[in-house]
Amino acid sequence: MKGFLRAVVIFATATFLAVGCGDTGGGTARVKGKVTVAGLPVEGIAVTFTPTSGRPAVGVTDASGNFTLSTLNNADGAVPGTHKVAFSKGPSGDPPPSDLTGPPPPAQPFNAKYTSGATSGITAEVVKGKSNEFTWDLEK
Repeated sequence: MKGFLRAVVIFATATFLAVGCGDTGGGTARVKGKVTVAGLPVEGIAVTFTPTSGRPAVGVTDASGNFTLSTLNNADGAVPGTHKVAFSKGPSGDPPPSDLTGPPPPAQPFNAKYTSGATSGITAEVVKGKSNEFTWDLEK
């Protein structure tokens, strides 16, 4: 009986962890778009969608300026809702590090106001079941 009870507890715990912690993007909606700077595509711009609550989503532009957002899994999108949008370009195309102890961030190929969701003036509404495609042309 103890063996059976132990097996049930282990199974229940494993199921809880798999369902409760292993979100596979079911709470996200696909998001893609295009970013240009003064009308031209720029490769390696990190696009960050920060929701009112929940995890942010990030995508990086390709040579054509196209991006696809990821939150938990590759290309799973962003959580539905209103997002503040920010843009940054690191030397490798990755978002800059969050710590402020490293070297100064590189000069951006666009107006510095876009590097923060608080100052960019850009918001996006992500809706589950809809086509969430966004296009922005950033000022230099």
